[in-house]
Amino acid sequence: MEVTPEEQSICKEFLDYVNGCHSEFHAVSQTENMLKKAGFVQISEKVDSDWSNLKPGGKYYFTRNQSSVMAFAVGGQYKPGNGFSMAGAHTDSPVLKIKPLSKTSGSGFLQIPPQVGIEPYGGGLWNTWFDRNLTVAGRAIVEGQKDGKTVYECKLVHIPRPILCIPNLAIHLNRNIYTEGFKYNKQTHLLPILATEILTGKPDEKSSGEHHTLLVDLLAKELKVSVEAAEYPSVTLLCRPQVSPDKIKDFDLGMCDTQPACIHGAKEEFISARGLDNLMMSFICTKSLIDST
Repeated sequence: MEVTPEEQSICKEFLDYVNGCHSEFHAVSQTENMLKKAGFVQISEKVDSDWSNLKPGGKYYFTRNQSSVMAFAVGGQYKPGNGFSMAGAHTDSPVLKIKPLSKTSGSGFLQIPPQVGIEPYGGGLWNTWFDRNLTVAGRAIVEGQKDGKTVYECKLVHIPRPILCIPNLAIHLNRNIYTEGFKYNKQTHLLPILATEILTGKPDEKSSGEHHTLLVDLLAKELKVSVEAAEYPSVTLLCRPQVSPDKIKDFDLGMCDTQPACIHGAKEEFISARGLDNLMMSFICTKSLIDST
């Protein structure tokens, strides 16, 4: 028995979807893109006229807080009082969240340890996060200007390269693993390393910020906010930001794997991806609604 071309097509569509779901906010954005491409019209749940103008045969959706999306289609023969069918899924997954105060250091490394900077979100299999090429993704509140006034915008952000790692101990430092198994403490062992203080030139020594300057610089560079490099004279040339960290007023970030989802197996029958329990359901619910209209 072989995987059919139709099954391969659906799998490819799902891989494109899940590879863009770096966070729950990106998952909502990916779902929005699917709906828009299928002709769904965005409405606001707060505007009465949007709801009073709904029509039979229409396809609509709205979002809330960038973290949830609701879509629906009105039947061509719909009448008030008719029944309806509903399906639901969640966009979030167990993840290591970066806390509002993430700045810390130890053993010559810049770290983001859980007791200060990382909070496990959900019931994750945290042992699978060790020795992986990790990065961060989520959203940031960025200050800007519009019509001469200061405005704030929530922007999605994802650093596409590995910047973090939670290393395992070498075997000769952890002999008990043979007899006791792999045991870890979430408060002391989930310590993602960001950089060494040697190469960064200790840019945070005089900083009183809530996060490592290097981490915020990477986010600002990805968000492409303008800056004068002279604002950071203490940072070495390699680490000097090309964008302005002070424009980032807050963020909601989680760690994520940089390895993309893929199809594997001798018969190409398996899918390997992060967040399969929820993102597969989110994708199927959305695709089923689209295909039914």
